[in-house]
Amino acid sequence: MARVGIVGGGAFGTAMACVLRRRGHAIGLWAREAEVVDAINRDRANHAFLRGVPLPDGVVATRDMAATVRDAAFVLLAPPAQHMREVTASFVLTCPPARR
Repeated sequence: MARVGIVGGGAFGTAMACVLRRRGHAIGLWAREAEVVDAINRDRANHAFLRGVPLPDGVVATRDMAATVRDAAFVLLAPPAQHMREVTASFVLTCPPARR
C-alpha cells in the first residue's frame, strides 16, 4: 500500500490516520504539540484530541513536517481551520517543489 503523510495531529488528522492505517497504508502524522507526538508513539493514543480511540500500530507521529511528507504517495492537510493558513505556509516552505 501507499505511504501517507498527514499534516495535523488533531481529532480529524488522527481519525484519518486510523482509517488509512487499518486499510494497510503506512502513516506519518505531523503534530505541533510534543505531548501529542509522545502519546501517539508511546501510548498508541491521542489523549489531547481523540480520547478513548486506540491507534493501530504503524501510525508514527513526529514534529518534523519534512519527515512526514517525505516519500509520501499523498499528503492530507488536516489542521484546525484557525491554523490552516499558518500550517499550509509552513508546508509549502517544507515540501519540495516536485511534491506540490
